[in-house]
Amino acid sequence: MIRRLISVTITWAFLVSVQLFSQTFRGGVGGTLTDASGAAVAGAAVKLVSPDTGLTRDSTSSSAGEFVFQDLPLGTYDITVTQSGFDTVHVSGVVVDAGKVNNLALKLEVAKQATTVEVQAAAVAIETTSSAETSLIDTKQILDIPLNGRDFTQLLKFNPGANANGSLNGSRFNGIDWKIDGADNNDLWHNINSVNQGGVSGIAGVVLPIDAIDEFSLQSSSNAEENRNSGGVLNVVIKSGTNNFHGSVYYFNRNEIFAANDWFTPPGSPNSELRNNQEGFSLGGPIVRNHTFFFMNYEQQNYKEALTAVGTTPSAAWVSETSQIMARDGLQVNPLALALINNLWPANSLTGPATVHNYNGGGINISNSYNGVVKLDHQFNEKNNIAIRYFGGTGNQTEYIGSAIPYYFQAAPSRMHNFSLVYNKVISPRFVAQTLAGVNYFKQVFGDANHGFDMPAIGLNTGVTNPTDFGSPNINISGFDSTGLTPPLGRIDTTGHIDQTFTYTTGAHEFRFGGDYRRSRLDVFYDANAPGTFTFDGTQGPLAAQCRNDTWEVSRIMSAERAVSQPIARFTRRLPRRPHQYCSRKHRLR
Repeated sequence: MIRRLISVTITWAFLVSVQLFSQTFRGGVGGTLTDASGAAVAGAAVKLVSPDTGLTRDSTSSSAGEFVFQDLPLGTYDITVTQSGFDTVHVSGVVVDAGKVNNLALKLEVAKQATTVEVQAAAVAIETTSSAETSLIDTKQILDIPLNGRDFTQLLKFNPGANANGSLNGSRFNGIDWKIDGADNNDLWHNINSVNQGGVSGIAGVVLPIDAIDEFSLQSSSNAEENRNSGGVLNVVIKSGTNNFHGSVYYFNRNEIFAANDWFTPPGSPNSELRNNQEGFSLGGPIVRNHTFFFMNYEQQNYKEALTAVGTTPSAAWVSETSQIMARDGLQVNPLALALINNLWPANSLTGPATVHNYNGGGINISNSYNGVVKLDHQFNEKNNIAIRYFGGTGNQTEYIGSAIPYYFQAAPSRMHNFSLVYNKVISPRFVAQTLAGVNYFKQVFGDANHGFDMPAIGLNTGVTNPTDFGSPNINISGFDSTGLTPPLGRIDTTGHIDQTFTYTTGAHEFRFGGDYRRSRLDVFYDANAPGTFTFDGTQGPLAAQCRNDTWEVSRIMSAERAVSQPIARFTRRLPRRPHQYCSRKHRLR
């Protein structure tokens, strides 16, 4: 079944305040200028410069002595204030963090001679501009925190008000709006994060490299500008290039030779193979100094875990013993049942004795992930700059989920893409605009590791002719490992949005207004039971009266030959001989 959901949302927000408003994926700097008597200094020239990238912004203090620089890329800035009759004030080291607006209270002294007053930002900056609660984890902390699998979503639990289940301040676990550089990073189906979402056994199929993260910002009690989720806004800000080259090369390894034996490994025996390799590199720097910059990060993860998957299969010994029991009652083995056994079970799994746990699958859990980030920043001039960023990841997982037969391990290929474009324009010193375009693409498919069985060609007419739904039916024989554990299912989730924000400052007031256009499309296919479901538990058929309550307790094989063999006898006899008989049976396709 394919379900399609298309959602279009248009939102307008209009905010007015005497203070500055909080940011989300970017930050800001504002301040108030006063003289020695505490009176506001109007008309002062305020210049902001990034020593790392050369980004420059100019503003003029209002009649209330206030100035503001909104929607700034993260980094460290210097601010210079000049006004006729006053000493020049130079503030260095003003840090701009995601989701915060630093407020500087600067006092200008009457000039007695040509001097410049040097001020360190730490002495004057304070966050008083917003009621939003913003917690930050910077790049050094991110790299120093030991994260299992280097999965950035685990950072959520280190923030105040968050718990391990993903709830923030008592909200639902899916009440957080996930973003990357302001672009949507939500899976519309589950309403949780798209990139780094868990696949088989909760292991992330695609991983955003943490070496690419500049800041991890979690903001609660947001304003109307952030309207998607009530729990909070979680923004991951990707690093940018600067005038200096910076980068990293790294390799992380997890290996069983460094692990202690578990409780089930006999003394002196080697540990089972367990390997997790993560390697990558990052590099950022200038293309054109003070104008164009790049940053890139590539990372791959290759995980392998050997396991002893012990199971029970309808081996030739089981079929032989069951055939003898059936022959005593004048029952024949259905050739279709033998055909299914010989096709749906690997040949090497059918060589064991007629006992419980007659097959050691010796399977391997495998997870591979390949991920990359590219970001470009360009400053056209002092009034126009743009940032373009792309993340792409692909992953494939094959994991044991209950059957020792490798055919029926669960396979989950994943594909994720996330794109953002941010354009900033200074219309005037008091009027600025920011345009954000974002696209998020999520694809994840689940199925059996071997889903190529054409059942009508084998002889069981399930009515499935679409190759998408090929695969083994879910056959459950009591006491044996099942087949067809994962029917074809998956979804493609695409969201695109454009956000437009304007900020205008006059006097002691700031007006921040804008809108959001969002279009989401969800294509879902959950073909549950498409190949069919069959259960053979010994409660029906010609042997049911002899063992009415039997559930095939195979551990009693030596003392109850007929009872333990009844379900497989049911399987080897009751499957339909001709296709047209199939739908008339109780165990028909559901």
